[in-house]
Amino acid sequence: MREIKFRAWDKDDLSMHNVENLGIMGNTSIYGRKSNGSIERRWVHSDKLDIMQCVGKPDKNGKDIYEKDIVRQFADCDEHGNDLYFMYLIHWNNEEMRFEGIEITNKGIVDYSETYCGRDLEDLEVIGNMYENPELIRGVNMNGEKYIATANKIASDYYGLVEGDQYIVEQRGDGNNWVHDLHGNYITASRTDAFDEYQSLKRE
Repeated sequence: MREIKFRAWDKDDLSMHNVENLGIMGNTSIYGRKSNGSIERRWVHSDKLDIMQCVGKPDKNGKDIYEKDIVRQFADCDEHGNDLYFMYLIHWNNEEMRFEGIEITNKGIVDYSETYCGRDLEDLEVIGNMYENPELIRGVNMNGEKYIATANKIASDYYGLVEGDQYIVEQRGDGNNWVHDLHGNYITASRTDAFDEYQSLKRE
């Protein structure tokens, strides 16, 4: 049986930590993280903590792959002999109940129409994540119907969003929402019933 590992992005101090233990009481999350060789316990509001699970297999260099990691895969060489790569953002698909890679284009744009669902991860290489390496993702290409929608209690309880706040929501054909902040930055996937008061956005 594989070990289940988690890490957390702490929005209060803008830092990434391996999670040694985790508890949730109402809107409060308590997690343990290593600090100076010992376990430091942190109490934070749940919407200030983004928990990510390890996919269960390492990359080509033996490094664990987690949700919201940015990975690359060798594609080919150009005419000058330089290596070319596919790049993906690791994501959990609630509908399919699996991890998958969402393609990042050569302009650093997340393209949700292209995904990598291969079981063999040995040829992938972790090169960063969306929190500590935002320069690898410069924009978002949303291809579904887009809305401004208000997060409800489901969004708060299950996805760490702020109940009552508005988000950009893209409804996908697979039954998921792709949720973004009002600047277009990707946050998470969610069920469609996690939002109320959908207001359609016109395409650019």
